[in-house]
Amino acid sequence: MFCGVGVTDIPARTDGIVDREWRLWSSMLSRCYSEKYQKAKPTYKGCHVDEHWLIYSNFKKDIVKFTGFNLHDWQFDKDILVFGNRVYSKDTCCFVPREVNQVFLQRSWKRCEEKPVGVYYDKRRGVFTAKGNVSGKQPYLGAFKTETEAIIATENFKVERCKYLAEKYKNLLDVRVYEKLITCKVVV
Repeated sequence: MFCGVGVTDIPARTDGIVDREWRLWSSMLSRCYSEKYQKAKPTYKGCHVDEHWLIYSNFKKDIVKFTGFNLHDWQFDKDILVFGNRVYSKDTCCFVPREVNQVFLQRSWKRCEEKPVGVYYDKRRGVFTAKGNVSGKQPYLGAFKTETEAIIATENFKVERCKYLAEKYKNLLDVRVYEKLITCKVVV
């Protein structure tokens, strides 16, 4: 049993090398069932793995069929297809390029001040500033009289970024991810 719930019913190595599928499976189980992991990253508390995927051979058989599984630097994600999702399953998970995953993370995270990522209050000038995020760079989107205007600017930037990424990866993405990107809307 892995993490007290996962059944390892087939070997996790091929020619002495740990399989990518095993690394994904064990990491997913750790996120959901390891107290140590959840203590370090509490956002995973309450997450769980679909019963079918608790058996390693089932997970391995399914995951290799996912669009993007073999693509370099693509990330395994459970939140894009179903916003706020807490279940890892065949129907809720997907692979996406790192920059696509970052766009969706930015749409859901808030800083401790409860302002969306990218919105700041400039005390010296008495305005709210807005910044975007493109692969770690933060393009300046403008200064605004109200926080709401700054939030709208960042959200509009993210919507345009989603549409750009949808077209950039159109022929590589799972069609469900493409649809999420192309229909992205402002959440304010």
